[in-house]
Amino acid sequence: MNMLGFQLNKNRTCGSHRSYSFELTLWASAILLCNMTLPTSHISARLLLTSSALSGEWWRWLTHPFVHVSPYHLVLDASAFLSLYLTLPYRAGSIRLIAVLFCAMGSSLAAVSAGVLTQTAGFCGLSGVAHGLMAVVALDLAANKKGPPFIRQTGCISFVLLSAKSLVEALSGNLVFDFVHPYSVGLPIAVCHAGGTLGGVLAYALFAFRTRLEGNHE
Repeated sequence: MNMLGFQLNKNRTCGSHRSYSFELTLWASAILLCNMTLPTSHISARLLLTSSALSGEWWRWLTHPFVHVSPYHLVLDASAFLSLYLTLPYRAGSIRLIAVLFCAMGSSLAAVSAGVLTQTAGFCGLSGVAHGLMAVVALDLAANKKGPPFIRQTGCISFVLLSAKSLVEALSGNLVFDFVHPYSVGLPIAVCHAGGTLGGVLAYALFAFRTRLEGNHE
């Protein structure tokens, strides 16, 4: 799916490429900074989303997606997030940022609704955000009318599979592919994937509506 995204977005300007490089550098830097203690087998506990986020430690809402519980968890989430971010169909960096915020908010609010602030040691990770970005990319492929039919079909199939996976996880409380992870990913809050996916759907719907309004005014 990423290759299809690159093909659809190959008409970006040089300035847009520079913008992507700058943004990816910022995201990668944030991820690295929030995981500096991982080599010593310690999680950055002050950066997790916990009940302290409601009592003055507001930064936890911003930092927790970047924190991970193991090097394996970090590589898994960061590679998915960065590759999907690079595939987003929007030229404006501000729009890409809003898409990430929608996905992060959906993931975090879903985790909070599952009692993460009171029933667990904390919430972290980018997997919910990555699910949301995947929803945006899949919906964009499904709506593409200029390319060959297999692009739309790929988008539709990808979105259906993503939605089904997220729904099963939300209802069961377990990750669909939990058994394939050879190393620790912590104690997953499975519903965060559904929240991230919903955030991605809402972001795509907002941007599509905005684009349609602009087209009607031309």
